[in-house]
Amino acid sequence: MSLSANDMNASAVTLLINEESIKLDDNSTTRHPIASISTTTPPNDGKIGETDDESANYTVNKPGIETGDESATYPISKVEIEANDRSETYALTKSEMEQILKEQTEETRLHLVDIVEDPEMDQGGRSFAETVAQIVEWWQAYAEEQNPTSHQIDFGVGSPMSLLMVLALIPEQYQSFICIEDKCRSPFGNGENLSWLHEQNMDVLVGLSIDPVRQSICFGQGLASMVRDDVDEGWRAFTGRSWLEDQMHLWSKDELEPDLYRFPLGTEKIVFFFNPTEIHWTVVEVELDDDVWTYTLYNSLFQGERGPTWTACREQFPLLEQLICRASGFPEPETRQIVAAPSAQQENSYDCGPIAIYNAMELLEGRRPGTEVDTEELRLRYLMLILDALYLLDQDLETPAFRARMREVCLEYPT
Repeated sequence: MSLSANDMNASAVTLLINEESIKLDDNSTTRHPIASISTTTPPNDGKIGETDDESANYTVNKPGIETGDESATYPISKVEIEANDRSETYALTKSEMEQILKEQTEETRLHLVDIVEDPEMDQGGRSFAETVAQIVEWWQAYAEEQNPTSHQIDFGVGSPMSLLMVLALIPEQYQSFICIEDKCRSPFGNGENLSWLHEQNMDVLVGLSIDPVRQSICFGQGLASMVRDDVDEGWRAFTGRSWLEDQMHLWSKDELEPDLYRFPLGTEKIVFFFNPTEIHWTVVEVELDDDVWTYTLYNSLFQGERGPTWTACREQFPLLEQLICRASGFPEPETRQIVAAPSAQQENSYDCGPIAIYNAMELLEGRRPGTEVDTEELRLRYLMLILDALYLLDQDLETPAFRARMREVCLEYPT
C-alpha cells in the first residue's frame, strides 16, 4: 500500500515501535563541495543531569539502535493510520517510511515559516523558528530526493551530523514546532527530552568554533568517549580489566593504535568532554607541566569536589595520563592535582550539553568560562553556527583551516 500525502492526513500518523527492526541501505550521496553526505542514523544518546549528591537515581533505557559502517538499524516498522472513522495498522517498507519522514520534514519547514510570521509568538520562538527553517531548507537541498532527517553532513571538523541531531539544539519549550515523528529524535525512543545532545553535536560545534591552526591548546575529541562506568563493567566481565587498563595492556603488547591519545609535543593544555556516568556532560581542562599535571573539572550540576563524576576523575585520570604521555612522548609528571572550578549551573535535566560546549569553547580560546549563561541563547548561537557552516559548504572552500580563516574575516558570529 502506498502511503502518500494524498492518502492520509499527516497529523494522524502515529509511529509505533515493536521488536523488529528494518536495516537501512546505504543511500549515501556526494554533492560538491560537501565532503560526505550519507543516510547513517546514529544513536541519539541524550544526557540527563547526574545527581552529584547521590540522593536520587535515574533509570535509563537505551535506544534500540546499532551503528556500523555507513548503516544503522531503524526501529520504526509500523504505522497506525486513522481515516474514515477507522483505525488500521500496516507494515511499512523502508522506502515508505522514508517518504513519510521526508514529507514531515517539509511540513515542519512550512510550519516554522508560519511561526516566524505569527505576531502572537514570542521573539525567542520566532528566532528559533526562522533559524531552524533555514537549516531545514539547506538540509533538504543537500539530501536531494532522499529523506533529510537521516542525512549526515560532514563539515570537515569532526564527526558527520544529521538533521535530527541539529533539531536537538532547539530548547524543550519549542520542540513542539517540529512535526517529524521519528522516534530517533528522542534519545531513548520515548518521545521525551528532545533537547538532550549527542557527543557528535558537541564535537562538530566545538570544531566549527575553534582555530584549527592553534596548537598549544588542543581539543581532545573523543578522548574519554569510552571512559564510562558501563563500559568498565562490561570490559571487566570480558577481560578482567577496565577499559583504560585494557588499553594499557594492549599498549604493552604493541597492539594499540595510539592516535586517540597522541597530541603535539608543544601542547600546553588539553580540553575534552567527560561523561563517565553516561548521564551528564562535563568538561575537563588539563594543564601539562613537567612536574605536575592539573586537571580542572567544570561541572554544570554541582561545583564541589564530590559525586560520581568527581570520583571517576580520581580513578580514571592516572591511567588516561599514562596513555597520553606514552602516545605523545611527554615525560610523565611527578604528580597530579584534580580541582573543581566554578561553572554555570543548569536549571533542568537537559542543559548540561549546551553548557559543556560553552565551557569547552571558552577554554579552547584561552578564557575562563563565565558562571552566568543563558542556555536558550547558547542554543540559538549554536544553531546559527551550523547555519553559517551550511552557507560556507556552498562555497569553494576546500579545507577546514581555510574555512575557519574565511569565517573570521567574512562572518559575524554571536559573542
